[in-house]
Amino acid sequence: MRRLGAYAAAQGYSFAATSDWDVLSDAGLKDVRLVIWLNDQPHTAAQRDAFRRYMEGGGAWLVFTSRLQQRRVALVSQRLPRRRRLRRQHWPSLPGRVNVDDPGHPTVKNVPASFVAPINEWYSWAPVRA
Repeated sequence: MRRLGAYAAAQGYSFAATSDWDVLSDAGLKDVRLVIWLNDQPHTAAQRDAFRRYMEGGGAWLVFTSRLQQRRVALVSQRLPRRRRLRRQHWPSLPGRVNVDDPGHPTVKNVPASFVAPINEWYSWAPVRA
């Protein structure tokens, strides 16, 4: 975590890590641009509601899950707003070609326009229709 904090400071943004899900509140998410979950999910209705409001207000979310957590996170995410909806998971794990849609976005700085990613789990996403 120290390394991520130092990198963030060098790049001009702040980084905070916590395992306290009560930080997932309107006040705690006020200035947050990206929330990353690592093998866990909100535990209470208040946390889920605050996260829903964060997402509806334009927040961003990235989830890393273990095999055991995927079903639980999928169930929670069904109740959360999102710009895209999971359509299906591809199995078995395979390598895949990745094409960068927005090369100007800071998350893909120095990433090739197209590359083959190693063996991984791939998901299909579809835009959410209003």
